[in-house]
Amino acid sequence: MATTPATDLDDPLAAELNATLPAGREADAVVPALPGFRPIFDQDLAEHAGFRKLLLQWYRIIETNGTIDNGPAGPGNEINHG
Repeated sequence: MATTPATDLDDPLAAELNATLPAGREADAVVPALPGFRPIFDQDLAEHAGFRKLLLQWYRIIETNGTIDNGPAGPGNEINHG
């Protein structure tokens, strides 16, 4: 699995995103706020109930397991960057 050390990440939206999200990082607090971050999510996507449900589902997986990695063929292998 490919990983990127946190010290090597340079996300130009990180500070703005962190300022947008609530201090608590629990799914029930973050997921309602996250789609309102317009640099990433447009209004149509943010208001799509199916997308919000999916986002909550994946966030809870990360919250529970600390990762999405679920084996060699799992979706976490494409998005887990340490």
